[in-house]
Amino acid sequence: METITKKKTKTFLILISTLIIGMLIGGALVGRVVKVRIDKLQSFTTADGFVNQYAEIIGEMPADQKEVVMPILERSGNEMETLMKNTRTQFSQINDKLESELKNHLNDEQLKAITIRKNTIRERLNNRRN
Repeated sequence: METITKKKTKTFLILISTLIIGMLIGGALVGRVVKVRIDKLQSFTTADGFVNQYAEIIGEMPADQKEVVMPILERSGNEMETLMKNTRTQFSQINDKLESELKNHLNDEQLKAITIRKNTIRERLNNRRN
């Protein structure tokens, strides 16, 4: 009787261990896939990243086609990068204006909550960029 209980316990421990290991490996893989996708999206905001991604989507091009298409992609990539920089600048300006207007109407605790949230977002963005 005792041997059957030991076998059941051993089997149960093996199954639980396998489950835990599988969850850890699965979590690591999902995290890596998400990071790669985020990095790919972020590279789309630079001129080079934009050109590279579009060229990858288009695929192999004959030399004559590439000669015509690449300048178009490069021009559009530069425009996209400028747009992204302007968008960030405008976002910052709007956010600064919002904070200055709210400053007179919120108490210290509320202002601190906004500052903490802003710092958290800034920290996350910096971590993603690095």
